[in-house]
Amino acid sequence: RPLTVLSFRADFARAGNRLDGSFFHTTNILLHALTSALVVPFVTLWIHPGPSLDVPFFTALLFASHPIHSEAVAGTVGRADTLTTLLLLLS
Repeated sequence: RPLTVLSFRADFARAGNRLDGSFFHTTNILLHALTSALVVPFVTLWIHPGPSLDVPFFTALLFASHPIHSEAVAGTVGRADTLTTLLLLLS
């Protein structure tokens, strides 16, 4: 998973070439927030088209707060799952 390794290297370089978990954890949180935000246009386009954003917003809120994602966000190695979902929603 070259993109995951590249993101780990970027965090390592940003931390001053030392293993500081806060940089890795912050990146995971930001990636999860971006992925959760991209759920809204995905649901609006593919599942619930229309002017109302109630369903897409609550779907994204459920996606962001569901406990099944806690391992992918809290653990450093879970970044691969978050990046996969992010790239899926961007495509």
